[in-house]
Amino acid sequence: MLFEGAILDGRNRYRACVAAAIDARFEIYDGPDPLAYVVSLNLKRRHLDESQRGMVAAKIATLSDGVRSDRQGAQICAPTQEAAGSMLNISRRTVQYAREVLNEGIPELVAKVDRGEVSVTAAADLAGLPQTEQREIVARVERFQRMLRQTITSKMIPIVIARTELMTQILSAFDNVIC
Repeated sequence: MLFEGAILDGRNRYRACVAAAIDARFEIYDGPDPLAYVVSLNLKRRHLDESQRGMVAAKIATLSDGVRSDRQGAQICAPTQEAAGSMLNISRRTVQYAREVLNEGIPELVAKVDRGEVSVTAAADLAGLPQTEQREIVARVERFQRMLRQTITSKMIPIVIARTELMTQILSAFDNVIC
């Protein structure tokens, strides 16, 4: 989908076409609100939680004249925080929390919210701390998460083995009855 000569939707498909030496086909967007169109498409494709949607809304609401933050492109009027929140079905306060995280949070904290590992409200609380404290807390959380995964994995292995053995016995007994 093109808008004012720039790819509005489908840039990964376009890259795949280029890599495969296939001519890419585009439609021209002629609707009233290109930003709402893109947000709508991406909300359907991705399963974002409220915090992740807050981060997206905060980024949308602060785009310089609606230009993608990583490159120049088509001009799209940037909405207010309230309008961006409404577009993504979240409150203005969630967008404000996300803005705090983007402005004050360390990159690792921002990434955790973007991945859905930390809520935007918890991250906003952390973002108010000095960066050294943020790093310490994020590192502690990561250590705890690793320990938890290892514990769950080590506890699950005997259960999986027992269930596999039970299923083998059931299938064997079933085979004996049928044969």
